[in-house]
Amino acid sequence: ATILKKQWSRAPIFFFNTSAGSIYPAFRKLVKEEMVTRKECVESGRTKNIYTITQKGKNTFLAWLDQDLPIGKVKQEALLRTFFFSHLTPEQRRQKIKAYIHEIEEKQRELLSLQTVIENMNIDPFRSATLKYGIDLYGFIIQWHYRLLEEL
Repeated sequence: ATILKKQWSRAPIFFFNTSAGSIYPAFRKLVKEEMVTRKECVESGRTKNIYTITQKGKNTFLAWLDQDLPIGKVKQEALLRTFFFSHLTPEQRRQKIKAYIHEIEEKQRELLSLQTVIENMNIDPFRSATLKYGIDLYGFIIQWHYRLLEEL
């Protein structure tokens, strides 16, 4: 789980909470449901858990993957706060929006930098598509907030 967390924290994913508080309970559940097995090994004096998918787990994963793609709920805390911006002064609104734009632009630059790094690597096209999704999503969020600033 630790290796998985390290890999995912460096990956451009927008669909999974990679905190230890979410990964370990998920793996415990998968072990209990016999979707994966867990083996302990000692490496450099530290005990590590090695998880391996079972045939039941692989079948369940492939069945899940074969389902129609769902439309998820939008869960953007920034959008929730924006909903209540009428309770702030006009200057506070502008300040919050400008700061948010700055943060999102930085995140987008990080993804663009990563895209440059992996450009010539043999990356699964669907995995690199999630990177492009993140770049495009941040671009949309940036433009939407710039339009909001213009309307204020």
